[in-house]
Amino acid sequence: MKNLNIESLIFSLIPISYVLGIVALNINFFLLLIYAIINIKNTKEIFNLKLIDKIVIIFFLYLLIVGLINAYEAYQKPFNITDSKSYAKEYSLGILFKSIFYFKSLLVYLVLRQLFEKQIINIKIFFFVSAIISLFVSIDIIFQYLNNGTNLLGMKTLEISNMILKYSGVFGEEQIAGGFLQRFGFFLLILLINFEFFFNKENKLKKFLFIFSFFLILISIFISGNRMPFMLFLMCSFLMLLHTLNLKKYFLVLISLILISTFMLVDSKKFDLKQYIYYESTPQKVRTLFVYYDNLKNNVYKIVNAYKNKVIGEAVDLKYEDRPSHMHEFDNGIGTWKMNKIIGGGINSYWWVCIKRNITDINERTTCDSHPHNYYLEIMSELGSIGLLFSLFFFFFTIKHFFSITSKDIRIYALPFYLILIAEFFPIKSSGSFFYSLNSYMIFFSMAVLFSLKKN
Repeated sequence: MKNLNIESLIFSLIPISYVLGIVALNINFFLLLIYAIINIKNTKEIFNLKLIDKIVIIFFLYLLIVGLINAYEAYQKPFNITDSKSYAKEYSLGILFKSIFYFKSLLVYLVLRQLFEKQIINIKIFFFVSAIISLFVSIDIIFQYLNNGTNLLGMKTLEISNMILKYSGVFGEEQIAGGFLQRFGFFLLILLINFEFFFNKENKLKKFLFIFSFFLILISIFISGNRMPFMLFLMCSFLMLLHTLNLKKYFLVLISLILISTFMLVDSKKFDLKQYIYYESTPQKVRTLFVYYDNLKNNVYKIVNAYKNKVIGEAVDLKYEDRPSHMHEFDNGIGTWKMNKIIGGGINSYWWVCIKRNITDINERTTCDSHPHNYYLEIMSELGSIGLLFSLFFFFFTIKHFFSITSKDIRIYALPFYLILIAEFFPIKSSGSFFYSLNSYMIFFSMAVLFSLKKN
């Protein structure tokens, strides 16, 4: 890798741009695009396309074709005779424009592939910046929790019914602090446990610093109230342990912590959070936070049992008001996919198609959100079963590529990007929209870096 250069500096600003918002992130990637074009112009060389690159390009072309087909059909043949022409036009244009604009994620992928294949970017700088920002965000969230909802910069978190359920720190009203730490926190942890590799010197305190940082991030994500990132962080921490030889030697405590935390959140029959927090001496905000997680645990049991009954053909004994919101979302997603199983309805079509689905259960919700809060259900409903095959290919290719890396040094660089992708493609998580720019950027940005790292 080359030393410090402007491309490496711009690339290293990605964590900061993530904090500042989607506009800053767009500017960041646009600057990288400019420098990639300059590089191609100067060297007159474009990186050689690998199999995965060709599959990614085919995926985007397929996405565009699906968008064109559904946009045309929506405009020419509305769902029913009550749909006005203006309604059909708005629907079709929404699918078409979103399908075209989504190509910016492909540009991000190709730009980073070009810059990394030509060994222009020094990835160590990105690790340092990610580590510093993750540390700051963690401290800021804890400070906000202790300071009645006001963070280090004087920003207040969002209150619902005079209660604070989520602490967002520097993200303000956008409650994604836990998701940020779940994605970028591993750069800090991997940097610390491989201190000699990154700093070229020994540090006797690295064990302590690692454990301290792990606890700091774990507690911060918990306090943030982002429940799914908390569980994904625990899962990815276990994977990090398996893939890091240094950790296997002396971090049995890490395994214990992961198992205990998972046990507390999952096994409701043996550990009832509410039983331990309803004391007068327990601060109200602590009780509120723990009950918030306990509700998630109960909802998971309801959903699992309900779908288990569906699989074995038994009736789902849950009335409308007793069904968790995510169960409604999953039912909506499956019902929407059934309307166009092969190619889906096109990007940005979910809400339009969902409200037209055939409802057979009186306890099923009739209204729809903009997406089903699960990547796979969203891809199935908007890109069909073919789109699902693409996403599964990306998931399994990610695993295959990481395990094919034999160089210890390269594996250190690859591990956090691998963990990001494993968490993003984890099949049973609730999530934001796959096609939302922030999520898409993280997925294709991580894929581009991971697939650019040499295997040996």
